[in-house]
Amino acid sequence: MSDQTVNRRGFLKWAVAAGVGAAAVAGGVGAFLSTKQSPAGPAPVAPAGSAPSGSTGSGPAAKPTPVRERPKKTGRWGAIGDPINLTVGYQPYCSCNWDCSSNRVAALWKKQLPSGSNVEWFEALSGPLLNNNLVAGKNAFIYACDTPASRTYETSASTNITLQCYEYCDEKYLSGILGRKAGMWLDKPRTTPTGEPVPKTTMSPLLVRSDLVKSGEIKTVEDFEGRKIGLPMGSYSHRQGEIIRGVYGVNPVYLDQSIELHVAQLRAKHIDGIATWGPYPTWIEMQGLAQIMLSGPEMPCSCKTGTHFHHSGHVVGLEEIVNERPDVVKGWIQGEEDARELLAEDYKAGGDRVKKLVFEDTPEVPWKSIDLVVEEFGPDGYPFYPTYKEHYKTMSDHWRAVGVLKGKKSEDMQFYTDNYAFNDSVKQIFDEVIEEREAAGQHSSGDAEIVTNFW
Repeated sequence: MSDQTVNRRGFLKWAVAAGVGAAAVAGGVGAFLSTKQSPAGPAPVAPAGSAPSGSTGSGPAAKPTPVRERPKKTGRWGAIGDPINLTVGYQPYCSCNWDCSSNRVAALWKKQLPSGSNVEWFEALSGPLLNNNLVAGKNAFIYACDTPASRTYETSASTNITLQCYEYCDEKYLSGILGRKAGMWLDKPRTTPTGEPVPKTTMSPLLVRSDLVKSGEIKTVEDFEGRKIGLPMGSYSHRQGEIIRGVYGVNPVYLDQSIELHVAQLRAKHIDGIATWGPYPTWIEMQGLAQIMLSGPEMPCSCKTGTHFHHSGHVVGLEEIVNERPDVVKGWIQGEEDARELLAEDYKAGGDRVKKLVFEDTPEVPWKSIDLVVEEFGPDGYPFYPTYKEHYKTMSDHWRAVGVLKGKKSEDMQFYTDNYAFNDSVKQIFDEVIEEREAAGQHSSGDAEIVTNFW
């Protein structure tokens, strides 16, 4: 089948057969981890504006210059121009991946890859699962947020192909969301296509169980001391947990499971809160399970390059493909640019084509929840801006400091960022795509440089 979607049950069966551990397939060991004893270690996250971590002190001898390891050619991907069979892993239940949903459902990739090519899609519920798939060689490309992507670059011969989004450019939530207070607006107000003001985003929030809000047991972040919070370790929600612990000085207990299990635990009142990503916040609020206490713009960021919590989505590809099939890499970037153009133009027109594509890919999500999300991915997926690379480097500095990154590749974080996470060969291909699209009058991620604090 040229476009096979593997459902959740099929994905689990495949992952176990591929040798991915049952704990990894479940999205975590399911254990409660005290933040005082968590794998993240004791290092706090400093508020935004402080000096970046990971700086080297003066030593008696300079370290030798790192040498980039390059994978050997395998020949298993065929010759330039040949049809190719790709396996692509993504998270349909993550609004940051909805450009991928548009790409898949609308089959935008078909006109960009060599004729006769096939794509098999693997669905997952969190980035760490996709990291496992790429390491196992079962996926050629994966869609993952910056946190699991940083581990993927360290644990596999892979590199960034393009960005799905940066900051909060992937979603803004309209007014009327349950649990939001009136008057909570952005410092720089934005408007919908019809001129309506957009309230503070519910992206990257900390939610608290509704009955605990009603009883007054949890009124502030500090009330989460010793309380149980669900978040998948290794996901970008893990970064939110680090901020809660390091900045607010609160020591909750983390339940390390995948998102659908967290929702079940929330419903059973086995956990007190959850740190998660869209579209789950609106979905959870609509069910009356929890309310948003703290959203991304109200948190500092562990990357320390901005005034608030922000993140990015990466499309990660095996370096074998970059080296052996630059035509395929170029075609995939073109397909992603087409998806971003569709998202941007549909948003400007106030249409709902993208919503229908997303709903087709995630039919379990209520239409109202999808409808509450304003898709505004465009314009940028260009990963080579200095502002973005600084975000990535300083975020990874933190992961190195707390032991999430601990391999040889990331010993020199600047070298790791410049040579592993971001590949010059991909930059050359990406720049060719931008030049061709601009010449044709098409949307391009090179239209304007990212402004780090554009909120």
